[in-house]
Amino acid sequence: MPDKLAGQIWRINIPLENSPLKNLNAYLIRGRSRNLLVDTGYHADSCIAAMRSALQELRVNMRDTDIFLTHLHSDHCGMAGDIASPDSTVYMSPADDAHLQSSYAPDFWERSEKTYLAYGFTEDELAENRKGNPAIAYRQPEPLPHTPALDGQIIDLGGIRLTCLDTPGHTPGHMCLYDEERGILFAGDHIIYDITPNITSWSEMDDALGTYLDSLRRVQQMDIRMAYSAHRGALGSCAGRIEALLEHHQARLEDALRILKNSDGLTAYQTAAGMKWSIRARNWEEFPVVQKFFAVGEAASHLDHLISLGMVSREKVGGKWIYRAR
Repeated sequence: MPDKLAGQIWRINIPLENSPLKNLNAYLIRGRSRNLLVDTGYHADSCIAAMRSALQELRVNMRDTDIFLTHLHSDHCGMAGDIASPDSTVYMSPADDAHLQSSYAPDFWERSEKTYLAYGFTEDELAENRKGNPAIAYRQPEPLPHTPALDGQIIDLGGIRLTCLDTPGHTPGHMCLYDEERGILFAGDHIIYDITPNITSWSEMDDALGTYLDSLRRVQQMDIRMAYSAHRGALGSCAGRIEALLEHHQARLEDALRILKNSDGLTAYQTAAGMKWSIRARNWEEFPVVQKFFAVGEAASHLDHLISLGMVSREKVGGKWIYRAR
């Protein structure tokens, strides 16, 4: 059942089966001229059924409704093509749209996996990851055309004006929506309360973590009274959570640097194996391979940031990136 929030805003809970994220919080905003749906869910029968049931209960006609996708991950955009009408405008940032469109190229995953082989994965692990990675399993079967959402652009729904806010880091083109009049931020995965957003390495960014931290500080300077998160507990204090996220990543940077200082050089995979993770597994060997994929990507983003700070170096040895504390 949709939950009514402030004004003409409803939260739609979309269960994400077999995912540690547990759910997606989609948001339906009713304007006088148009409605806007913020994020969708997986391209999966259970997600589509939950969304259609909620839209029917709210008596939403998709011919009067546009869709804003905060970023390219399949739990946010995978269902868009299933529910959009011919009259729906589907917004996404140009950076994320470009990456998403490129992911349909036949050799995309082979190219991506070369990076993860260099991080220390084995070919067998990457083959297993392909079978369960949600980016493959739950995305739209075919690419969907998007209308560019640009930083500072206003989406006017009639009585409600929303500003597109560029907040890269979680993905190259992650975007939030800001209702300045009411001080509400539709935060996507930029700010999550019960878990920390995964910040992984991206070929489009030399320092994804540094970019994410800058985006957090940008939002920190704004008048935001409430942020609506895309997962788990939906509502919370923006300022307090940003401070906690900044502290979390500082602790993780210190953890990665400590591990490197106690070694003669490690891959990102080996570094991740020694870091602290909140997951139901007794040790690194018991991590599901998909979670290893995310953990290694996150370790790599922290190592990249340490490189940008001049505290770590890396060199390629035998096809693997080896990181060393300076």
